[in-house]
Amino acid sequence: MLTDDVRMALKVRSTITDDEIDMWINSAIEEMRRNGIREELLKRETMNSLAKSAVVMYCKANYGFDNADSDRNMERFKWTVMCMINSSMNTTLHEEEEWDGGTKP
Repeated sequence: MLTDDVRMALKVRSTITDDEIDMWINSAIEEMRRNGIREELLKRETMNSLAKSAVVMYCKANYGFDNADSDRNMERFKWTVMCMINSSMNTTLHEEEEWDGGTKP
């Protein structure tokens, strides 16, 4: 479960802050969606490791009060999202479709 993965990355043992963690996870996913990441890549159940790492970096940047690494983690989130945006995995052209060299659908 994504919440468990993020909690582990944050080094949080208790589930008492899961509501806050879920809020940051949802914010990360929405930010990725807003930046043009395809919906299929953002589903919690099937999220690949690159998308998960972006969510973790976003949560690490925003979780808690005294967070010295916040700026660094947010930059890593932005960089990962940029890589995903520019990746072939984010194109709308599926492998089984033919592309005639013109504008992609």
